[in-house]
Amino acid sequence: MITHEDVAVAEYLLNDTGAHEALRQGLLRSTRGRKPNDHNLRLLTLGLFLSIQDRGVATVQGAFRVLTEDLPLDEQLRLGVRRTTHGRLRILSQYDLYYQAERISIGLSYGVASTPDIRDAERARRHRVITDFSNTLMDAFDLGWDDSIVAVDETGIWSWARGGKSRKKIAAEVLAAENAADAALLVRAAEMGEVPGLQLSTDGDTVQTAANPEATQKEERPRRKGGKRKPPTDPMDPTTGHDDGLGLTLSADPDGYWAMKTKKTGGREVYFGYSEHTLVLCPRSTIEDNPRTQPAIIRRLELTTASTDVVDVTLRMLDSLPVRPKHLLGDRHYHYKDVVEWKDQLTARGIKQHHDLREDEQGIVTYERIPFIGGSGHCPAMTPAYGDLRRCAVNAEESLKEAYRNDNDERRKFAFRVINQPKQDGAVRLQCPALAGTVGCSLRPGTVAAAISLGQPIIENPPNEVLDGEPLPRCCIQKSVKVTPPDTIRKLQQPYYHGSRKWEEFYGLRTYVEGSYGGRKNTSTENLRRGLFQRTGLPWANLVVSLTAASYNLRLVQNWHERSGDGDPNHPLLKNRGPVRPWMYLTEDEVTSFEEYFHQTQTRG
Repeated sequence: MITHEDVAVAEYLLNDTGAHEALRQGLLRSTRGRKPNDHNLRLLTLGLFLSIQDRGVATVQGAFRVLTEDLPLDEQLRLGVRRTTHGRLRILSQYDLYYQAERISIGLSYGVASTPDIRDAERARRHRVITDFSNTLMDAFDLGWDDSIVAVDETGIWSWARGGKSRKKIAAEVLAAENAADAALLVRAAEMGEVPGLQLSTDGDTVQTAANPEATQKEERPRRKGGKRKPPTDPMDPTTGHDDGLGLTLSADPDGYWAMKTKKTGGREVYFGYSEHTLVLCPRSTIEDNPRTQPAIIRRLELTTASTDVVDVTLRMLDSLPVRPKHLLGDRHYHYKDVVEWKDQLTARGIKQHHDLREDEQGIVTYERIPFIGGSGHCPAMTPAYGDLRRCAVNAEESLKEAYRNDNDERRKFAFRVINQPKQDGAVRLQCPALAGTVGCSLRPGTVAAAISLGQPIIENPPNEVLDGEPLPRCCIQKSVKVTPPDTIRKLQQPYYHGSRKWEEFYGLRTYVEGSYGGRKNTSTENLRRGLFQRTGLPWANLVVSLTAASYNLRLVQNWHERSGDGDPNHPLLKNRGPVRPWMYLTEDEVTSFEEYFHQTQTRG
């Protein structure tokens, strides 16, 4: 049951923080003339948030039912769901909310495919309205946390519309990130579209897709009595989903596209829709180790058309944070981007990247006679077999993982000590491991005896001018050496040695962003799945997913306050909900009597 306290929290998040005002101002097309009545717009966002919390539904119909059926009667009267206009009682209609939903979907549409004729400045303005709404909601949960570490990830969000055949081919960069079978699956999906009643799989000529959304009951817009019917759809119109005369069937959602995402059970699957890009706060300890540890709240998120490059949207989210983080944890999909457009941009912002490596990135790349592995320089006389060492898969047996850790610890002894972290151009100053005290080498006087006493490895075949026929490497004769490696090496540089226990512990914090997806997609929580929202387009999808993130954050913050006792108990987000108040069914006459009494007391008050 929705309580008075639930309504108060929702009003604080949407109204007091300024989120609703950002949306309302963005919908005003002109500062001249009569302004629209935005009371119902406020009710729509309030109803959607409460419906997500209470029902796991983010449809207009769900918001209407929550407002008119689940709210306490005095709250309905206070909010104006039931109100007296010109002496007559007026109850909010479902059409009132649909009109506001149309204002958002049409008035703020900014997708290139859905609004090809608007100017770039107007497209950017509409986009900014939606991101301002989302960012304002997320900032409401900033209660002074340590925001130095954030994790970034991308997940797929299904469109409500059926996925159609695509005019354009899947980008080569997208296909390169998948294995051959998954890449072929994605290409096939874009060629075939989502066929009703057909399950497509990798073992044949078909594609794995979710159930046809049109087979379930659709949310229909109520038709006013005596209203005109809509004209039949134009078969030449590419936005209707019909044949456009070119032998292609397009989706009713021009903002959606085919892409791949990770399944809950592992592996990859194809989907049609949007990509959610998410930044999540990473606490340094777990709840099990420290009940007072801060919650891993969502700090930023944005939906884009699926297969959109992650660089621009991630940098945009980072720049919108009140305080930029010092560390960014991302998977292989991020560091693999162009080093100038991605890695250098992070460095310019003072952000250090932590990432995993693909298997083909863990071998030796030699530069200036220094063997680099995973962006780290090593002794030229290091055992060559160390170049074949590869980190185990996530689902490998623990014994294999421990064996890798031990071997990697031994290899790390041959790594150069990093005197200063790489500059924006990748320039880094390195010191020989013998001088750093992790190995012994005859080229460095006194280090062999010290290594023997400490049980450290000894370089057996150091570089030799006579045998090699060339001068000794600079790293073997100088106290330190400055190296500016090529892009293939510097894109892999990171603060901690890849695969080390310190790296593994730090990089493991990235699971918090993955947990944010699982926490919201659970059917017993926000139920973020196909069908949660039954409208198409980027504005509506962004608005709804932002509300699910707000619901998720609220649950985490309140759980933190309850288990730790920290935080201001008078803060609007942390107030005790109190016991559920008794309720009873009322007849129409009793409702009318209560409404009259409520208005009389409000007038006297």
